Amino acid sequence: MDTIGYVCLVLFILVCIMLIGIILIQSSKSGMGAGLGGNTALNSAFGSAEADKLLVKITTGLAVLYMALAIAMSFLVS
Repeated sequence: MDTIGYVCLVLFILVCIMLIGIILIQSSKSGMGAGLGGNTALNSAFGSAEADKLLVKITTGLAVLYMALAIAMSFLVS
């Protein structure tokens, strides 16, 4: 693996950590509240509906980036 492989690996790890964090921040659909309680600051800044839409967009973007990096790394390693 060369330099570009290590850069992809570092980005992949960062995206994984951000994806875990953003999923834990989202509010639960079952009514049990937010995973880490961090959603209250977003709710007060954007409103409840806007905060949920923003979190869904960020989660979607991170998931797409995760899959793209996983595919790129599979080609770089082989």
